[in-house]
Amino acid sequence: ELGVIPTQITKADKAEHIKRKRHTAAQTAHSNLGARPRTVAQGFLGTSVGAEDSRIARLAQQVKEVLPDIPLSVITRDLLQTNCVDT
Repeated sequence: ELGVIPTQITKADKAEHIKRKRHTAAQTAHSNLGARPRTVAQGFLGTSVGAEDSRIARLAQQVKEVLPDIPLSVITRDLLQTNCVDT
């Protein structure tokens, strides 16, 4: 009646597309900075940079165990930007 053709795209597909689009946009925005990106909140945590790096490395390794096909450098970069393993 409305002439709308249904697709097989799911809510999960849409979420993955948005995440990939956001990741690509963030990578492009940070490519000219020359330094690795950090979130603003990290500067106010009061932890040393070395402790923060080891925490990120530990989280990245845990994510790598779940997603073995994703390069560790990509996981680390994402963790530095989002500070969250779920996004």
